[in-house]
Amino acid sequence: MGMTGPRVVVVGAGANVLGMHEPGLAAVGADVLAVHDLDVVRAAAVARRLGCAVCESVDRSEEHTSELQSHHD
Repeated sequence: MGMTGPRVVVVGAGANVLGMHEPGLAAVGADVLAVHDLDVVRAAAVARRLGCAVCESVDRSEEHTSELQSHHD
């Protein structure tokens, strides 16, 4: 079995800061499972670009991430 990178949920995609973090995420082979932002439209656009889900609630993000990981495996 090969080594895999970390699985992450991006919180706060609407401030246009994500672009600065994407090279680092790529460098460690991160698998972005979901994107959350208070601006759901912005989160959805980033999620489409990254090919992942939108997590509409930070309160539910841990539960949502577990669900995504189980479907992703």
